[in-house]
Amino acid sequence: MNLRPLLISVPSHVGRDTLGNADACRVRVVLLALSCALLLSGLHAETIQCKSTRTNSPSFHRRERDQVTSGARMKIKFFEQFGLTDYDVSGLKGKKVKEAWLHVKAAGGHKFGLNRGTDLTWISVTTLSEDWDQRKACANRNGIRDDWGWPGAKTYDVACGNGNTLRYNTRLSPVTGSHRARLDPALVKALVAGASYGLFIMDGSTHYSMNCRIQNPRLEVIVEGNDAIAPHKVSDLAVVPAPNWAEVEYGAVLLTAKPPEDAFAYHIKIDGKAVQRWQIPFATPGKEQTFQIVDLPPDKSIKVEVVAVDGSGNKSSPVSVSGRTSPKLTVPALPGYGFQPKDGEPRSLGVAKVYAFPELTKIDPTTGKVLQEKGVESFSRKNPVWDGASGTIRLAAARAEIVSFQIAIEGEIRGVKVQVSDLTAGGNKISNKGVKLWRNWYVKNHAEYALPWTGSVSCPMADNGITGQIHQAVTVDYHVPKTASPGTYRGKVRLSSGKDAVELALQVRVYDAVIPDEIFFNPELNCYGGPGAAGSRGLHPSVAAGLLPQGAPRPGPGTPHLSVSR
Repeated sequence: MNLRPLLISVPSHVGRDTLGNADACRVRVVLLALSCALLLSGLHAETIQCKSTRTNSPSFHRRERDQVTSGARMKIKFFEQFGLTDYDVSGLKGKKVKEAWLHVKAAGGHKFGLNRGTDLTWISVTTLSEDWDQRKACANRNGIRDDWGWPGAKTYDVACGNGNTLRYNTRLSPVTGSHRARLDPALVKALVAGASYGLFIMDGSTHYSMNCRIQNPRLEVIVEGNDAIAPHKVSDLAVVPAPNWAEVEYGAVLLTAKPPEDAFAYHIKIDGKAVQRWQIPFATPGKEQTFQIVDLPPDKSIKVEVVAVDGSGNKSSPVSVSGRTSPKLTVPALPGYGFQPKDGEPRSLGVAKVYAFPELTKIDPTTGKVLQEKGVESFSRKNPVWDGASGTIRLAAARAEIVSFQIAIEGEIRGVKVQVSDLTAGGNKISNKGVKLWRNWYVKNHAEYALPWTGSVSCPMADNGITGQIHQAVTVDYHVPKTASPGTYRGKVRLSSGKDAVELALQVRVYDAVIPDEIFFNPELNCYGGPGAAGSRGLHPSVAAGLLPQGAPRPGPGTPHLSVSR
């Protein structure tokens, strides 16, 4: 550490004439002592090297998700492969963490050497809120229980800012013989406080074609002074049932606590058993926090114990409170489904066969087999909208809803026309002016597009160019007006080709419910953005002002450097 002399001079007017000899001497002694104290205060700064105690490099590649890859070398590969590492931080206990750096050595796998021996530049480093065994951990399972934290959870559910973890985006820069990245001290404090099971390292700057490897992850921490003072106790501790967070097997509670000013994290026990870290948020000093704890025995008296811990690992005295968990979630019995389709042959249209099937189902145009639905090969004899025995298409709708179904045409045939009639229920009618027909367009063996269509279709369709095509589908949309009366409506779907024709019965049950003009959900539409949010005032200002078209990606705030998920 570089030390500079600290010179403190006595003003010229402070001397014998002002203070006298003895007083002037005392002033100089006090100033000299102050100078020495200020100078020596910098001597408390100390650099501590923390060695890695375990490493792992799980992969999310479809052929590698269940493979264990432990050892000092880690492959850091876009969103496909990442690093887990943990450290011996015992030397940091009782120290004030000032600064932290992650040191790694490039170990090959790069293509371009963009960063002096590696293609890695930006990385995300996060805490981990679930323990792991380096001999067993893989992307899907962590070897300690069946999943990462709860049934079905993956590694990213307890890292990357998820599952009450801290995330920090940082730059990997070359130093002599290696690379280093500055870390937010909070990541290290989480390790010292026992609020993280190591660090998660993810690539943020390359491509999945890269295979960058790093090794020997070392944690360098600069501490400044000691801190052996335990935090004050948590105050205002309360626990109440949380029925909204209950599940069919478990109850839940809401826990409220006000952490002391020097708190960094919590340790929580329920009936003497530690609560999983992914359920516990980091402390917000001086501000009351309320959070749920789930997966608890239902409708049971419990004792909750909370300890505050600071970034130096000092723990407060425990505070306890008694409460009761919520009952488990009761799932009401749903009414029976009114339509029970019966098995029957598809209808004939010349040499072709026709039947209806649900709007979201995909059928292979070269085999006629249902795709992506387990346990189903064919929908030609019956399915959720088709009664093969009576040749009836059955749908249900709210008022102001658009209901849809698809018609399958299987077999070689040309010039098929489709006509959909009005719907009637007693004296009430729904006009077929609300009908739209769409022709399915196939990419390889999937129906990928619905093209507006009038005229006729054939099987196979020459312009689509599907080799061996035996199946062609048409999508039918039927708009049910808001003014429609509830009831069961009936109509016909007629298919014809030359002299051949067939009619399918169409039945639509209209319920006494209305789809509102104003949406009450966020229409993301699986496109990483949307035209707005729920409610009539939910449009993004840029969309509302006409600066962006509806459906354009919504501008958002920049990614924070350090983010906490609660």
